[in-house]
Amino acid sequence: MSIESFALASRREVSMDDAELMANANTAAILSEALNLRADEALRNLFLGAGLVGFDPYREPYGKRKPSMLLPTLAVDSKRANLGFEGALPITELTGLRDALVTVLGGALELQKDVMVISVRQGYRHSPPGAKIRATGSGRIGPHVRWQSTRSGFLTAGHVAQTVGAQVTDDAGMPLGTVVWSNDPATAQRGSADVDVALVAFDPAFTAATGHSLATGHSGQSVKVVASGKTSNILGYWGHIQLGSTANIYSDCYATDNKITIPGDSGGLVTDRATNVLGMVVGGFIQRDMSIIQSASYQLSEIRHRSGHILSI
Repeated sequence: MSIESFALASRREVSMDDAELMANANTAAILSEALNLRADEALRNLFLGAGLVGFDPYREPYGKRKPSMLLPTLAVDSKRANLGFEGALPITELTGLRDALVTVLGGALELQKDVMVISVRQGYRHSPPGAKIRATGSGRIGPHVRWQSTRSGFLTAGHVAQTVGAQVTDDAGMPLGTVVWSNDPATAQRGSADVDVALVAFDPAFTAATGHSLATGHSGQSVKVVASGKTSNILGYWGHIQLGSTANIYSDCYATDNKITIPGDSGGLVTDRATNVLGMVVGGFIQRDMSIIQSASYQLSEIRHRSGHILSI
């Protein structure tokens, strides 16, 4: 799923005409690509993310009310930028950040007029305490999958199960399966926004329960973390978002309007109200509290492109 697809899926949820909405989506995509391809390490540590985020004109990024606007938005590290506010401001009111963005964009001043800044503290990747599966790290089972007509298993986060061939167990140590393919942005050599997912083949004693559909998320949509039952609404969609150290850069992620996950939820399944598969938990932010969920459709596409495995959910 792309930022543009997220915008199209959100058309009925916001009071913007199509031309303005798609112009904002285009700006958000340009910002994401610029951070991904042209920003140096210092700028990436300042601008932690770029995407399309929901706003209410009478509030900052919305809480209980649905947004009426989707605006191109940068997530900025409040400590590094020495920001004296919590919430959001137009980048045109923040001279130092505006100048830094000019450097990232190589000019293109006209792109800045509608860009918002969300003040966050350094993001973190979910993993250890309270885990339900164990491999290289610990986390949770994601969606069940099938492939090659006879094989079955599940997805989890790549940073939970980093090593191909490694055994995956439940929290009590019972073997569940073996890692078939994995990618973790922290260890991959791409150096750009990436996918965080591992494919685990079940041992013969287990069978995948497939038959769900993939969901396309939209602004204001209610989503649920299956393991905990916690729910929230979709705040926005990041084309580029950084979690943890400088190497952990993610593509195609939803952000929720409040934090509904904790360390230990990595790889956990997130669905819409109809139990369609939206994605998997990869991390979160504090200060502007939100959980980060990587799109399952993006993950399946990357697994197919890089490994040749065509998965069904």
